[in-house]
Amino acid sequence: MPRVLISDKLEAPGLDVLRQAGIELDERDGLKGDTLKEAVRAADGVIVRSQTKITADLLDNPGRLKAIVRAGVGVDNIDVAAATRRGVVVMNTPGGNTFSTAEHTISLLMSLARHIPGADQSVRQGKWDRNRFVGTQLRDKTLGVVGLGRIGREVARRAAGLDMKVIGFDPFLAPERAGQLGIEAVADLDQLLPRCDFLTVHTPLTDETRNLIGAPQLARIKKGARVLNCARGGIINEEALIAALQSGHLAGAALDVFVQEPPPADHPLLKLPNVVVTPHLGASTVEAQVSVALEAAQLLVDFLQRGVVQFAVNMAAVDRAELEELRLYVDMAHRLGLLHAQMCQGAIRRAEVLYRGEVARRNTRLLTSAFAA
Repeated sequence: MPRVLISDKLEAPGLDVLRQAGIELDERDGLKGDTLKEAVRAADGVIVRSQTKITADLLDNPGRLKAIVRAGVGVDNIDVAAATRRGVVVMNTPGGNTFSTAEHTISLLMSLARHIPGADQSVRQGKWDRNRFVGTQLRDKTLGVVGLGRIGREVARRAAGLDMKVIGFDPFLAPERAGQLGIEAVADLDQLLPRCDFLTVHTPLTDETRNLIGAPQLARIKKGARVLNCARGGIINEEALIAALQSGHLAGAALDVFVQEPPPADHPLLKLPNVVVTPHLGASTVEAQVSVALEAAQLLVDFLQRGVVQFAVNMAAVDRAELEELRLYVDMAHRLGLLHAQMCQGAIRRAEVLYRGEVARRNTRLLTSAFAA
């Protein structure tokens, strides 16, 4: 009987799907250290939210582990490279919290534009200071969207419904497709930033996107603009953001995420009156929690019982039996890619991989992907 470790809280409907499929559940929230390591090795699959950290050390000897599912979108709490080297599939649930996060972004956008949190607090203190909370309307303002994945596109669609002009930057989305969605695509951040009245980021947190919006980028945004982050803490550099707010270059910011969560009580951003903050509530709706739980559970059921790989962030769609046979080849292809990346001077524009012998009769797409990554 397959065994699945639930290391973060998962909504009951998701647990029911796993039980009905005849899967043994190990439900233990908050495991750490050796206890977590032993639990991971004893499981065929693991479902995590954002709390549990699946590190390279945990995956050094994965035991029975074949798959990790992140009940959510971001996988920055999982060492995906280490999982790939060990032939462990990492999957996420990209659709489960899309609408909730997009709605929360628009909620913060409106709160920021109309000073709603500050006005609410003022009235509760017995004041009626209308002149202090004069806001700005969103109609005819320009919203810059960095990252046009599922959430970014939904934010853009809602902003267009508010009669905002939407411009977007995403190197992975063709300009023609962006145009079909009513978004004006630009080639890079330098073209996007000077035009923004509001800027929102919707990218994963990776080495490439960490501090994507730093001091140089904030300096290019027009004076009086406002920025939002409902994606991951660290995409917008917090020190640079503080400086831009304190200098008056930015009119405000709205943040649902921080580099350190929860942020320390003395964090400078919490003391600025022109900053709206929430405690990582993007996916915190009843509907989103149930949706990601159901999606995560079904992904593992399909993988463990039928060998189906869906929404993998580190593997091509491949049969489970075939994946078992390819594990060592995947690791070798990855290491060869690392070797060539270190040997090559400058950017690699083209690589050719030749397969001979028994491996040439297998699914070489997966091996090529491991090499290219």
